[in-house]
Amino acid sequence: MPMPIRVVWLDKNKDSTVPKRLRKIVPDLSTYSSIVDCVDSICSISSAHNNVVLIISGSFDSQTAELIDILPQLRVIYIYCCDASEHITWTTQRGKIGVDEIFDQENDLIVRLTTELNETTTETSPFNTMENETDIIKRDKMLMFSIFTKNIENNSARDLIEEKTTFIWLQILTNVLINMPKLEKEAQNELISLCRREYKKDKQQIKLIEEFSNKYTASEAIRWFTRNVCFYKLLNQALRTQDFYIIFKFRSFITDVHQQLNDLFTPIADSSLSFRVYRGQLVAISEMEKLRVNMGGIISMNSFVSTSRDEFCFMRDVVSEPGFAIVLFDMVIDTRIAQAAGTPFANIQEHSCIPDEEEILLSMGTMFRIDSITEEIFDSSNVWRIKLVMCTIDDDPQIKMLVDYVKDNICSHGTMTFSTYGKLLACMSHFDSSVVYHCQLLNQLPSDHKDLPIIHNDLAYAYRESNRFPIALEHYNIALLLQEKQVPRDDVNIAMTYSDLGWLLMQMKDLEKSLEFHQKALVIREQHLGNNHVDTAISYDYLGLCYLKTNDFNIALFYLQEALAIRKRCLPARHPYIAMSYCSMGSYFSARKDHSEALHMYEQTISIYKSSMPPTHKTLALTHSSLATSYVETGQWEKAIQNLKTALEICPKNDFHNQAISLNTLGFVYYKLRDYKQALAFYDKALQLTRKDKNTSIAASIEKNIKNLHVRELAEFQDCCVM
Repeated sequence: MPMPIRVVWLDKNKDSTVPKRLRKIVPDLSTYSSIVDCVDSICSISSAHNNVVLIISGSFDSQTAELIDILPQLRVIYIYCCDASEHITWTTQRGKIGVDEIFDQENDLIVRLTTELNETTTETSPFNTMENETDIIKRDKMLMFSIFTKNIENNSARDLIEEKTTFIWLQILTNVLINMPKLEKEAQNELISLCRREYKKDKQQIKLIEEFSNKYTASEAIRWFTRNVCFYKLLNQALRTQDFYIIFKFRSFITDVHQQLNDLFTPIADSSLSFRVYRGQLVAISEMEKLRVNMGGIISMNSFVSTSRDEFCFMRDVVSEPGFAIVLFDMVIDTRIAQAAGTPFANIQEHSCIPDEEEILLSMGTMFRIDSITEEIFDSSNVWRIKLVMCTIDDDPQIKMLVDYVKDNICSHGTMTFSTYGKLLACMSHFDSSVVYHCQLLNQLPSDHKDLPIIHNDLAYAYRESNRFPIALEHYNIALLLQEKQVPRDDVNIAMTYSDLGWLLMQMKDLEKSLEFHQKALVIREQHLGNNHVDTAISYDYLGLCYLKTNDFNIALFYLQEALAIRKRCLPARHPYIAMSYCSMGSYFSARKDHSEALHMYEQTISIYKSSMPPTHKTLALTHSSLATSYVETGQWEKAIQNLKTALEICPKNDFHNQAISLNTLGFVYYKLRDYKQALAFYDKALQLTRKDKNTSIAASIEKNIKNLHVRELAEFQDCCVM
């Protein structure tokens, strides 16, 4: 059900008279003079709804648009200014602002806004937009867990991708939130502001929030977590829906709860204790089925989990409901395993707001192996007893490899910085959220902060991977300028920025400059790291791909083979960097029209990526697309269709560029199969996406394919007529 439209006014001038007139048609208009406060407010709305109309005054510029344009909550952005011509150039580069959304006359703005609101009235309703209170209570009592799902035949590709991604993301999340640096005062103020905004009409909760604001100390974190206050509900809802914005607001509070739990755990950490705890509750039938078919698999707790030493403690309150199974989680927990995994647990009876229970609180991210599932009778009801045994990521090689890969990619030389959380979002292909996070960091940190180069570099990466190349180039250049002020020009950190810049310029088809930056990076790496280092292999690989694009095939092959050889010497056989080299070799053989060898390389790449890379990673989608192209070249149509559909499943939703390429290729496959109706449907979808991406070259290719299709249809029709 669509949510009602919310209108937001952003203007540095607090004395503007425009909001007064706007309130005549929008009584609950929200007004802001600060870009940070404005973004904060918009981000607090669920990203599932694009129900915000934002009006910006001309006092803000293109940098403001850079921060807000990618917010998924925004339906449209209007600009109101005295001179519309000043804004036309840069607004044409934005997805939600066009020439038609710039106004220099107040009446025109009012008319357009009124039309927008009238058009959406039929789409929205004030009813049924909030959950039933009973459903909320029921949901909040649910145990939140993720399963590292096996590749079961009746599971869709999308289901498998989402479940594995959630599992990996939440495993790393706690570690990042706890260990990354924080601006403590800002973190607590952001959480309090969020809670005040969410519960502004609930007097009882507001009273508790004010008490928290005035009296909270880290030593009372568990008491506040178990208290009947909004923190528990807000945090669990955010974790359940993967609302990155709200989760980040809880960073300091999550750290405090974890730290207090660890303090209580420390006295027993070396005691080799192993005992059973229990939690009884309802589980949806669909989730119950996932647990049954994943017997022996790994399950991870998505939040802090309350359990009891008393087997019947939770069961007394569980009442049967249609569509749900009654479940008793019977968990074996072990101090040695908990210490190794960094997921402490403790008896919180003396620190909880419910001291009459012998409550054992488990850390967010605690992992268990599903040991057995049996059906029993409890108090005349059928109950499923699910026995779980505590474990670590070392118990599953695939999980360990995936987690290690993400950690290596998000940490700067093994160290967490302010940028780490944003890099995690980008690594999981949540590029828009990563951009918002990094832009807010730039607004909060002082202009001479040591992390600014890496923040600009990671922001550029998020822009680059979402195909916004000009803005990415701007931030890479800023990162480079800041680095050159901090370290010598031959520092290995600068080599990484040179490599990133070179890769971007290659994507932008500026091959001369791309080669220049890759050569600079190689010189630094060979000087400081030698010829047998994985970072040096990055330079060889990128140089090889760049020479491939200039058709210097012999030089390209030399560099690509060197990169592969170094990686094979330095890394495990199924490391994703080795897969990257196989993929690069696939590109080489594809360019040389050796499609059989290209297929072999791409298939090896996919095999490694599936077990070593997050399942939503953009690189995996691109490799499936490349593999599909090789299948097209060899006439293996069904395999081409299968890989193209997989690429579309994985591809980020707002990556219109690569989606359009895959859809266009799908159209071509069906054209070759003489299924013209299907072909035209895919061509049309691809063409629609090029309009969003504003990519004229791809659009021209698709239009040519559509023309060829109609020509062939006509020719075949004429042949039929002759016959």
